[in-house]
Amino acid sequence: MFSAATGHILFDGMSDWWGLTATIAGVYLLAGGSSALNQFQERDRDGLMPRTAGRPIPAKQIKETSALLIALSMMAAGILTLFLFTGIVPVILGFINVILYNLIYTPLKRHSSLALLPGALVGAIPPLIGFTAAGGNILAPEALFISLFMFIWQLPHFWLLQIAYNDDYQKAGFDSFIRFPGEKSKKIAILSSIVLVSALVVSGRQFGIFYEKGIYIFLALINVALLLTSAILLQAISAGRNAGKQAAQLLKTLNIYSFIILALIIIVSAG
Repeated sequence: MFSAATGHILFDGMSDWWGLTATIAGVYLLAGGSSALNQFQERDRDGLMPRTAGRPIPAKQIKETSALLIALSMMAAGILTLFLFTGIVPVILGFINVILYNLIYTPLKRHSSLALLPGALVGAIPPLIGFTAAGGNILAPEALFISLFMFIWQLPHFWLLQIAYNDDYQKAGFDSFIRFPGEKSKKIAILSSIVLVSALVVSGRQFGIFYEKGIYIFLALINVALLLTSAILLQAISAGRNAGKQAAQLLKTLNIYSFIILALIIIVSAG
């Protein structure tokens, strides 16, 4: 929702409150329904993992058929909302995201680590939904910037989850999903992707974003802080000092970083 709102404001500023509200509502319903469908699809495996055993279906708080009905109803309402109030391109993008998440990523996660690629694409599409819902071109440099940012950010997100919840994934039979890259290569991949996303952020001017000198100074400071924090926590993970906890901490740091970048885009675009 937040990245979709960011995409909308990036193109249109804050001039179309109704369109922005409809976009947020449509994405909320579609994402919520897709997430609920994912929980229906993985209900048996969720019951095997302590992290997810308390979800409504494995916890027997809701019947499977009821959960499926809720999921499909929310998705239908989300698609209808986007169709009525934003246009056909956001609807198509919404359909693509459901296909990527529920029909490709979810089943592929049981068999291959390559599932992280369609999974990362799922994160890259919502800002495009917002941008096109506001009337923007999907190939505009600003749209490509925010979409690429969300895609790259998702990669260390997945790898850190694999480290933080390694035992859970193994209990549920997701061995293939967490097997590649290997332990050492995974840490290199995490750090490399964090460096890459930082480099993208500071090159925002090339995409028509972040022109002001003061913003560049701020971005430089938070990127240095991110890289130092990442290096320290990854070193602790490599040394075996409570790897799961350190991975969860770095995951939290990345989430805060992404929130700051999106919030900064909103502030600059709205101003």
